[in-house]
Amino acid sequence: MDRMLRPDGTVIIRDTPEVIDKVSRIALAVRWTTAIHEKKPESNGREKILVATKNFWKLPSTPIPLTESFGVCNNRYYLVSCHFDT
Repeated sequence: MDRMLRPDGTVIIRDTPEVIDKVSRIALAVRWTTAIHEKKPESNGREKILVATKNFWKLPSTPIPLTESFGVCNNRYYLVSCHFDT
């Protein structure tokens, strides 16, 4: 669904609390904003409603420090390891 929905697109899912909790965790993992709502008191069954919006990803305004290690083979440089300094 992440590939089909455009940035700032919204999805509404109504299902059991267990399914909504699982889908909410997945949505948060792909950086969507989520809100879980309880069902209306007069409706039957035990359901929750998830409203999830796909955000537009943008690069951070400050560069992330990066440390790289290079190796040389046949007079060519190759990236051996890379890690972020935090």
